[in-house]
This record gives sequence, C-alpha cells and structure tokens, in this order.
Amino acid sequence: MQYSSGMGTPLPWSKNTPFQSFLLIALFSFFAAHFLLLSPSSLEDDFSGVRILHPKELLNFLRNESETALSEPFMATMPPQYSVRDSTLFSTRSGSPAFQLRSRKANAYPSQNQVHLLEVDVLMPDQTRITSEEALYDTAAGKIVFHGSVRATLPDGAEIRSRIAYADTTPLLRIRIPLEERVDGSIPHDSTPVRFTGFGMEYADTGRREIVLLSSVVVDALGKQPARIRSDRAAFSRQNHELLFFMDKQRPVPEQFVTVAEKDLDLKSRLLEMKLAPGRSVHRITATGDVWFLDRHQGEDRPTEGTGGKAVYDVKENRIILSEFPQLYQDHDTVTGDVITYHRDTDIVEVTEGNAVYQQQESESGTR
Repeated sequence: MQYSSGMGTPLPWSKNTPFQSFLLIALFSFFAAHFLLLSPSSLEDDFSGVRILHPKELLNFLRNESETALSEPFMATMPPQYSVRDSTLFSTRSGSPAFQLRSRKANAYPSQNQVHLLEVDVLMPDQTRITSEEALYDTAAGKIVFHGSVRATLPDGAEIRSRIAYADTTPLLRIRIPLEERVDGSIPHDSTPVRFTGFGMEYADTGRREIVLLSSVVVDALGKQPARIRSDRAAFSRQNHELLFFMDKQRPVPEQFVTVAEKDLDLKSRLLEMKLAPGRSVHRITATGDVWFLDRHQGEDRPTEGTGGKAVYDVKENRIILSEFPQLYQDHDTVTGDVITYHRDTDIVEVTEGNAVYQQQESESGTR
C-alpha cells in the first residue's frame, strides 16, 4: 500500500499571481494614506458650506418656490401627491362649462380634495376673471380661496382688488372679502373711473348683481365736478347703474350721515343714491333724510345753505331741487315753499307753493 503526502492539492483561488499581490498592496497603501493624511481641519473646510434643512424648508427647497402668500403654509410638512406646471383645468357642472382655471403650478392633494395653485387665472362662465399670486381650490365644495394681489374684473369692466378673497363657484358665483381686509377698485366712467375704497365686500351674480362694500367706504367720482362720498356701507347695482350709500344704525344718531364733498359744495343726508348715466358719467345724486347742504361757490363769506327731507342734485344742470319742508338761506334771507330749485350757475332760486311759482335772482346791488 502506498501513501500520499499529508498535504492536499491547493485550490485554484488560493494562488495569487504577482499582479494581484501588487494590486492589493497598492489599494491598502491608498486608503491608509487617505485616512492618515486627511486632517480634521480639511474635513471642516469641505463641509463648511453645508447647512441642515428643517423639513419645511426642505419641501420649499425641493419645490423651488418663493415665500408663500398664505398666512399659514398649506400642507407645509406634506409633499403633494403630484404636481403639474402650466396647467389648465376646465370645470363643468351638469355637462355645462363652470369655469376655466389656469396656473403656473398646481400641487394636488386628492386625498384632501385640495389643489394648491400658484399664479392663478380663473375665468367664470359670466366672463368674470379673478387673478392672484396663490390660491387653494377645494374640489369637493367648489370653493377657491385667493391670496396675494387678488384682482377680480367683472364683465362690465368694474374692478375689485384685495389681499384675499373667497369665491364660491357653485351653484352660482359669489365673491366675498373679509370685513377686516381692505378693498379698492373702480367702476367704468366716461373718461375717468369712479374709484372706491373700503373694508370687506360681497358680490353675487344674481338679481341686481350688487357689489356691496361693508365698512369705511370712500368713493371718488371724478369728472367735470369731482366729488368724494363717505359712508359706512355702499352697494353698486350693475343692473341699474346705481350707487347706494348707507350708515350703520349702531352709530350715534348725530353721526349717521353720508357726506358728499365737492370743491365748493358740502352735502349730507341719512341715505344717498348716485345714478350713473348710460355712458357711466355721474348723472344725478339723490339725498334722503335730514338733508343739509352748503354752497360756497360765491366765496366763504357768501354761502348758500339749504335743508329739507330730500334733495336731488342734477349734476349736468348743476342745480339742487329741495323738497319735504325745504328751506334755503341766502345772505340774511330765508326762502321756504313746497319745492325749492336752486340753480348754482346763475344763483336763481325757484320756489313752488301749491300752484304758484316764484323766482328770485340776485340783483346788481347784491340783495335778493
């Protein structure tokens, strides 16, 4: 019997060629030199430009968007389920177009029925257009909340501007601006618009189609005879081309007056109606309830003062018609009657008492 030596045949992978040995030595030397020679100071230099991001900041970083216009960031810690750039959304109701919504970017959260929109342009079926920097669209309720430089343009050209606005798109268009938010805008006019400011607004595309300003209203009617009207509330009827001015009943009675100020005329009353002509120029102002006016066109030392239950100011004819126990005071004279018509251009006063009509006009001596 023959016996072999005690050592078995070496496996093939255990044999190292000279090249493999050289490669292993080179890699070991490289890693040793890298960790031994790299000082802590060089590590600090390499990471000096790196900062830790809060999750909210990280979301904004990933979206590559500027500061939000929302008072509270929407879904600040939750990324959208999908995002679409330069999108156009067509909404329908019962098979008919409801509105068209364009945005530069739409972040969708289907599980919350919400879409977060940037640079928004919404066109309603009645051609009302609303634009804003940012918006939240509740797809289930059909409500849109606009934020940042909101502008609503109505079909007749009336404009409404604010920082925030709420819009209901169904069953009809309603726009609401909170009472604490400032509102400004304009209504078309022949040459220059009727401008207004206030706080809070409501509008509905139904009935009289009124724009209702809720508080601290100031209206500037520019044109041939510029006038500034102040009141607590005002309503503009797009259907009848009328501006109605009211005062809050919570005010003390002596303060419940709508005021009108022209260059040489002051007027106040409990209620005021401004009628716009078809061309949108101011045609007539009707004051009702404890009316008072003071005309100073002849100078501060020669005013004409009038009182009554109602006054109709014909802007084109530049005359004031007083009724309901009217009285007119010129110099030291007092004029009374059923109806008093005061012509501001000529200082002629017409007095109607029953069937009789009297005229008074300033004589060359200056007496009446």
